[in-house]
Amino acid sequence: MTETESNETKRNLWRSVFDYGHGSESDRRNQRWFIALFAAWALSFVGANRALRLDTLQSPTSWLVAIAPVVLGLVAVFLYLRMLRGMDELLRRVQLEGLALGFGVGVVFVAGYGLLELAGAPGWGNKPLAVMMFAWTAGQMLAIRRYG
Repeated sequence: MTETESNETKRNLWRSVFDYGHGSESDRRNQRWFIALFAAWALSFVGANRALRLDTLQSPTSWLVAIAPVVLGLVAVFLYLRMLRGMDELLRRVQLEGLALGFGVGVVFVAGYGLLELAGAPGWGNKPLAVMMFAWTAGQMLAIRRYG
């Protein structure tokens, strides 16, 4: 493979992974739904976190507010699985390597930081989620670099 072909392959992988305007109509539709639901989950998570911390909600309402992001998150996960199943082999591999890195880094971070908290470090709350998301994205970028 020439350098020009390799660069074009990398560009196509970047578009396929991070740009929902690329791929088949089914791929684009699945990505749009996943991105929309993922954004809705993120907003509902932040909103629920804020509302529950204010402690102004009555008990039944607080349960509904807490459950809403969980439901949206589960729907987003199932849409992601549908999107994965529809991808070609190379894109699926890029996604799965990204997920593997994100999950692995998340497990090590949560376990390691738990020990650091016992040693006196401040609590992190929901911050491990951000670490996992960053590692997921970094894993996709590394896989693109490797296979592109």
